[in-house]
Amino acid sequence: PRTNFAVISYICDFLLDLSQPGNQEFTKMTLDNFSMIFAPCFMRCPLTDSPLEVLRRAGEERQVLKEIFNHFITPIKKT
Repeated sequence: PRTNFAVISYICDFLLDLSQPGNQEFTKMTLDNFSMIFAPCFMRCPLTDSPLEVLRRAGEERQVLKEIFNHFITPIKKT
């Protein structure tokens, strides 16, 4: 839905701004760090998954979110 897309776009835009080199001095966070922290919020595993399965997917989820930040949200920000 449009509302969900608008919220996700806003959050990603905000995190992209925070991860800019000028802000990293204050936040101590890179885009990779933000991806690691927020991936579980964006891509929650089903409750039936074992803790081991959740950990196994963590790296993939982080990489997917980082790709979304880099390739999906950035063009929208420029329009």
